[in-house]
Amino acid sequence: MITSIQLRSFKGHRDTTVPLGRLTVLVGPNGTGKTSVLQALSLMARLMHEEPAKVLRGDMRPQDLLRRAEKGPITLTAEGTDNALSWTISLQFSEPEPHDKHLAIQVDWSHGANKGHEKKTTGRTYDSIFDESLNKLNSFISPAVLYHFDARRIAAAAYSPEENPVLDSDGGNTAVVLAALKLEREEVFEQIESELCRIVPSVQRIRVKRVKMPRRSAPSSEERVGNKVFIDFKYAPDVPAHGASEGTLITLALLTALCSPNRPRILLLDDIDQSLHPQAQMELMGELKRLLEGFPEVQLVATTHSPYILDAIDPSDVRVFAPRKDGSVACRSLSEHPQAEKMRGALTTGQLWSLDPEWRWVAGEK
Repeated sequence: MITSIQLRSFKGHRDTTVPLGRLTVLVGPNGTGKTSVLQALSLMARLMHEEPAKVLRGDMRPQDLLRRAEKGPITLTAEGTDNALSWTISLQFSEPEPHDKHLAIQVDWSHGANKGHEKKTTGRTYDSIFDESLNKLNSFISPAVLYHFDARRIAAAAYSPEENPVLDSDGGNTAVVLAALKLEREEVFEQIESELCRIVPSVQRIRVKRVKMPRRSAPSSEERVGNKVFIDFKYAPDVPAHGASEGTLITLALLTALCSPNRPRILLLDDIDQSLHPQAQMELMGELKRLLEGFPEVQLVATTHSPYILDAIDPSDVRVFAPRKDGSVACRSLSEHPQAEKMRGALTTGQLWSLDPEWRWVAGEK
């Protein structure tokens, strides 16, 4: 399990360390780097098993990731535990010099008494001190998937030729994954259906039907048959997914990601409260906590702006972000709030978070 991640010169973070547990929820004002933590975890997982040039491009170019007014390099460091052993992985990279066409990352790691480093660049690895420990460390931080669900993609009919279809990061392919589970792992499909009914009481049943897919632009393209989700609601049976609420669809996609046999080791959820009624938010978090007990290898990190999400968890599971006057980011556990012990049992976690402005107790500034 990852126990902390440190971000240096990464986006809005000058030097921020975020402790992590099995379930960690990040809160704070807009622009304080909550989503950047999720992006950093996802980026580390990808850089450990993909070529730097394939990862550090587009919106993830080093010059766009580097904190303004910093010269670099960018450093991302994850620490964790493996039974009785502690481990560390540190990735360092920067924009290549104009005369150098290759992106490179420096990897430094330790696993118990074993230590090593390697420099990875496009197409080759050199300056390497390597043993099987690094392969094992790869599995501790990957796969990690950053989800930001789009109700339209979840509702859409989907087709996949893959034998083991995987949910897309925006929720696309939900229907295909559910269809495969219905055929091959019906007990998992029923678990997803049961959890959805518990969180959204108006839902009675999930159906997946075969539907004709729109033809592709090429005139000679063959007609394909895909899958689409339909939902039985109380007093409204057989509703196509695009007729369901955004919150219902997002909950369905999240449960599908978590319950599927090929679920990622680390689930990163941006805006977990997205379009959910306050009661459904609390129900969702309660179910996620229960499901995590059954998946001991899974770690979940999410962002939210909702106190109702927090009401279902302990203050020790919440990390609060706040901007300092010098432009850096402060991060503290909600359990460190000066009133946490005094108000235990008197206030919910969400109320405790709302008690004082973050800048006052997190950043320690007036």
